[in-house]
Amino acid sequence: MKIAVQLLALALVLAGCQPHEPKGDANRGLVGTWVFQFIAPDGADTEITKVIGVGGHCISYVTATLSNQVSKMEAQSRVEVKDGYYVETGTNGSQVLTNRFPIVRIDDRELVLRNGDQEDVFRRQR
Repeated sequence: MKIAVQLLALALVLAGCQPHEPKGDANRGLVGTWVFQFIAPDGADTEITKVIGVGGHCISYVTATLSNQVSKMEAQSRVEVKDGYYVETGTNGSQVLTNRFPIVRIDDRELVLRNGDQEDVFRRQR
């Protein structure tokens, strides 16, 4: 009986043990190039490409095409995973802008973010 109690206690301890990653490692799954394609409310065929580096540095490229007119934009920011959210912080002149989106799922192929009532699906480029 004593052995059974010890084994049960050991099982409970082991079940509660999870490896703790250093803070920077939580962002490791974000590293790479992610692409999200959608039709904007104005009808523009839009593509967002995010290139995320190891330190959380991100360059976003946005291309929108409407009536054979192409608009392009580039922005830099910092990204991190924090408390189940994708957090992106950038600057617009002297103003700091931070966006937080709940992460629905992230794996080696997709990063899915909750954006209001919809899910934005970013696909990893190889």
